[in-house]
Amino acid sequence: MRGDGGRLAVVVSRSRIRLIVDLTGATFMDSTGLGLLVGIHKRIRARAGVLRLVIVNPDIRQIFTITSLDQILPIYGSAQAAMG
Repeated sequence: MRGDGGRLAVVVSRSRIRLIVDLTGATFMDSTGLGLLVGIHKRIRARAGVLRLVIVNPDIRQIFTITSLDQILPIYGSAQAAMG
């Protein structure tokens, strides 16, 4: 994930945070990006929130499958699906 990698959408309702990270334009993901997303997930979960990812690149999606992070972080094929 590069600095220009994803877009963020944050929805706060009743002190619960729902964060959607749109990685549609991302072409690269390394351990730094994975660690960042896991850290964000932990902080949001502590506030009874949820982190959702939008990933369309099959190579990046495979990284989440190989690391089993797809079992922890919900992955969607579009921003619209992630908002639902």
